[in-house]
Amino acid sequence: MPTAFHLTCVCGAPISGERRTVHQLVPCPRCGETNFVFPESPWKKAETPSVRQTLRPRDWVLPLAATALALATLVFLYQWFLTARSPPGGVTVMSQQALLERMGTAEKLIIEGNFRQAMLELEVAGKEPDLGTLSADKRQQWRQISRQAALLAELSPEPIEEILRHAASVREAEWLEDFKHRYRGKSLIFQAELRRSAQGRWELRYPFGSIKARLAVEDLQILQRVPGPGPEPVILGARLESVRLEPPGPTWVVRFQQDSGVFVTTPFWPVAGDADAEKTQKRMLEWLHK
Repeated sequence: MPTAFHLTCVCGAPISGERRTVHQLVPCPRCGETNFVFPESPWKKAETPSVRQTLRPRDWVLPLAATALALATLVFLYQWFLTARSPPGGVTVMSQQALLERMGTAEKLIIEGNFRQAMLELEVAGKEPDLGTLSADKRQQWRQISRQAALLAELSPEPIEEILRHAASVREAEWLEDFKHRYRGKSLIFQAELRRSAQGRWELRYPFGSIKARLAVEDLQILQRVPGPGPEPVILGARLESVRLEPPGPTWVVRFQQDSGVFVTTPFWPVAGDADAEKTQKRMLEWLHK
């Protein structure tokens, strides 16, 4: 749109009109003097549309998108930074002193027979805390105490002899269902002699009396730590996997979950105060630290 100009001649007469794209020489209507009029600004047409364009909604899309992308990137980097600094699995970082105090308390609770309380002492918000502040030996000790507490907390209310009598008193199908609901995963502890058979597999010599039965401990992973052929006295705990008749014989065979074996090294009742048991526990601790 053209813009107007307003001039005053040397004679005082006013002169007005519209600017053009080129300069003008306008004569004064009063005295005839020629007056110079500057042309219209060459930037006027280029500037006006750009100002109008910034007001269009579509021109805000790119800046807003760039801002959103930048914010998303910052949020991602922040979360990654927090994750990288946090211990895996949501575990809690505790001081070395706090961990040692908890471990000592848990061991005392096991000795007293308070196995579930010992388990709670070794957890923070239901999870194992980060043990990075402990030495390798103390981490091993912590996990040994934890495994014992978990094993002892799930002790079977019946000894193996009663379980076998129960198994022999009902039909096989009934027993398999009963075992699944009452006994599978429950723990048993044996204070017995461990030795290798002629076939080279581990055997646990346990007196069953008149019951013909065998403890199938050869698959327990914990026994890989036992050196030599034996015999070795042990206090060994594990979780039941099955109790059933197997050939030849048939014989009742008691099998255990392979990764559930635990050397019971904490002197809880009834082995506390037994000199032979304490000697056995000391020997088993040596196996665990090799």
